[in-house]
Amino acid sequence: MFIFENLTSIYPIFSLIFSLVLMFGLYYFGEIICYNEKINFLISSISKIKYQKIILACNFLMIVIFPIVLFINNSKYILNFISIAIFILGLIKINIFLNKKKFKKNFFLKQDLDYYIFFVIVLGIFLINFSPVNHVDSLDYHLWGAKYIFETGRLPTSLESFTNLLVSSGEALYSLGFFFGAEQFGNFIQFSGVISLIGIFNKLTKKKYFLLLLILSSPMIIFLVSSPKPQFFHLSSNVFLFVLFFINFKLLLEKNYDALTITILTNIFLINSINSKFSFILSSFIIYILLSFVSYKKNFFIRMFFINTTFITIFYFGFIYWKYSIWGGNFINYIINPLPIHIDGVQLFYNYLINYNNLSKGGSDLVQLIFPKNIGQYTEAIGIGIFIFLYFFKQKNSNYKYFIFIFLFFVLINFFFGQASSRFYFEIYVWMILLLASSKHLKISKPFKLFFYIQFIATTGAIWFGVLSMSYGFLSSDLRNKVMESTANGYSLYKWSNNHFKNKNVRVLSLHRATGLGQGHLLATSFSNFLIIPSDKIDQFHIKKYLINSSIPTYLLSYGNRKDFGIFAKCIDYLYLSKKKVGKHVGRNPFNKGGYYDGYIFKLKDFNKTNCLNHN
Repeated sequence: MFIFENLTSIYPIFSLIFSLVLMFGLYYFGEIICYNEKINFLISSISKIKYQKIILACNFLMIVIFPIVLFINNSKYILNFISIAIFILGLIKINIFLNKKKFKKNFFLKQDLDYYIFFVIVLGIFLINFSPVNHVDSLDYHLWGAKYIFETGRLPTSLESFTNLLVSSGEALYSLGFFFGAEQFGNFIQFSGVISLIGIFNKLTKKKYFLLLLILSSPMIIFLVSSPKPQFFHLSSNVFLFVLFFINFKLLLEKNYDALTITILTNIFLINSINSKFSFILSSFIIYILLSFVSYKKNFFIRMFFINTTFITIFYFGFIYWKYSIWGGNFINYIINPLPIHIDGVQLFYNYLINYNNLSKGGSDLVQLIFPKNIGQYTEAIGIGIFIFLYFFKQKNSNYKYFIFIFLFFVLINFFFGQASSRFYFEIYVWMILLLASSKHLKISKPFKLFFYIQFIATTGAIWFGVLSMSYGFLSSDLRNKVMESTANGYSLYKWSNNHFKNKNVRVLSLHRATGLGQGHLLATSFSNFLIIPSDKIDQFHIKKYLINSSIPTYLLSYGNRKDFGIFAKCIDYLYLSKKKVGKHVGRNPFNKGGYYDGYIFKLKDFNKTNCLNHN
């Protein structure tokens, strides 16, 4: 473990190589799964098998790994074994590939303009994932959570940061990369969703690339696919099922697909999606309804019901039971709310998540679904591809009439109850494009097509700017450092703090959320924004309890003009260390960059001797 960690930190190119080897291993594992003729037959009705092998392997691994992390002690050794096994499969697959590689002569020269744009965009998305992880959410809890699971073999339980509550099955899968220091592993898992989508389009329509470009050129694609944020992978998994049960509904009834295979595969995909990101419960519910309808038509409703009940009880309610056994509260509440809202401050944190950019709460407006508020928020809009749905009104297929009910249900639930920022409408956007792609009589006028090339060109430019400004970071440690300093907000601050406290047994509480950049005993303090309940009602997993029960010297890391220290306001002992212009406000989008900020490290009082936390 430490050998690979040291190797990849000194030579980051090995991080990329190991990540790619692991992806080849997933591909080979998916190939092994497809030796099952019933699975092979089912998947081949949606796509060429090769496009779906990685998402198939990831879903099968995730449904196994997550219960192991939740309920088995010393599970980190099992994770290490799985990681090594996948790596070995990757080496074997690479050897097979090198011995059998074939290229179609002149294939690249016989394509149209849409194909060339498609090729440039997909290549750019692939290369942008060579970048070290620098996305703010990923540095906060996706990367940190995966690292924690790798080191401990379990999910974080102490509420040192409320974002720990969002760590789940996605981070459990990403943790496999940490054994080899494969930083880009999580990025490439998201990219496998793009591969899956390409395979579905290739099977679904001969008009391959224009409609697919409306998805791949969406500004939001940069946000969703260029970081280990577990969303696009599961979006693509659910897309597979939507095509199977809705678009290919008649084919599903006509052919003799195995009912057990259909039901088990559906449950694996959907439960992984919900456990990874609770917002997928809406699309998963819709797909479960479609599965029920299909099972009724094909006379396996009773079997489907019992299989669904078994899977949901073990794998979904198993996660709920784990939460209940760790944090207590009301078991029923966890079914409709993934967070332990009975704990001090968590309800406010949940409200913050739900209301962030919520359209019905005034956080955004409908125009911002299409056009970003400003260039700094370019990747937060779906894009002008939405206007293609004018062609919905020209379609006479009955599927379009039925889809109206799905569309309205999805949008209204998201609008009034969900975390309805723009990216949570992206899934229904993809479904609608797929439905259009399935139409045999769709003809889009050339003048109208030209309108969308504005988005194609703009997003191509944005993607390749990211490639040129970030992807070279894998070449050397100096270049990685350069990329991180210019794109990862907080990197310079943590680099300064890490260097100072290296090999010291101290705890650092940080006012900066990018805790994935820190080392040693580092905790985030964002939780302090949500604390309102008196100290005599502190839960056993609360941060105050956690800190009071520790005798390690504690410091507070601050930056800029941060003067609001929350519950630590009366615990400041003295200014321990400071540095002028310790870093700059930066981001992956060049239009989100700001000026320099100063860094401060405060020594905190002994929490046990002063009881200072209980006076806030």
